[in-house]
Amino acid sequence: MRKVWTEEKLDWIIESAKTTKDRRDILKAFNERFNKNLSLRQFSLVANEYKIRLPKSSKIEYVRYDAWLKRERIWTKEKLDFLIESKNIYDDREDILNAFNKRFGTDISLTKLKSINTKFNLGLPVAKKKIEESIRKSFISSRGFYEKEIGDEILSGTATYIKKTNHRKANYRNYVLKQKYLYEKYHNVKLSKNDCVIFLNGNRKDFSKENLYRLTKEVSCLMSTNGFYKSKNEKLLVRIKVCEWKEKINKLKEITDEA
Repeated sequence: MRKVWTEEKLDWIIESAKTTKDRRDILKAFNERFNKNLSLRQFSLVANEYKIRLPKSSKIEYVRYDAWLKRERIWTKEKLDFLIESKNIYDDREDILNAFNKRFGTDISLTKLKSINTKFNLGLPVAKKKIEESIRKSFISSRGFYEKEIGDEILSGTATYIKKTNHRKANYRNYVLKQKYLYEKYHNVKLSKNDCVIFLNGNRKDFSKENLYRLTKEVSCLMSTNGFYKSKNEKLLVRIKVCEWKEKINKLKEITDEA
């Protein structure tokens, strides 16, 4: 490397750096003068090696700035002012978006407008209609929780629900799992939030009285932890009893420790 970079070449670079303001111009002249084809990176590395202070390549900054202007040209002062003034006319972001696209012939989305609202701190109102539409198409409504009568059934995944009340706001509290609903009817009891009802034979469509079994969430957790749910009918019932006794023993230990 040192044989290639003779004093003549190094002196030429040093003198050029005093009179030329852009590193790329020095490189271009160097390649022409000495019949080379160096890249800007190679040229910069050599300058660093010999501690030659070259000017910055301002043209790179111009290119980056031009690219930024091209990317951000849509957000001129006129357009930002339009968005700010629109807050006094519209109370919904979607209306502002539609007015903006119509006024400037653009096709930006609510997502893009949200990004610009955050970036420039415009304080635009929320998209109320969009939010309401999302709620309407949410988990509850998409599974048919609306326009149902008391006693009607709906299927959500593998679970079957029964509508039990007509609350003024349609939500999941109007519904109960069919197995819990029927268990209460079969045994004339009221189940708590801590109660589960399982299918002894594993058939989630068999809601017969003998196939439904009540257990607590703690016992259900023990069953799952030990992989006991893989068994069916009699074997499953035996393992449930084991877990129920284990849970009772745990509670007795807690009482004894507190005493």
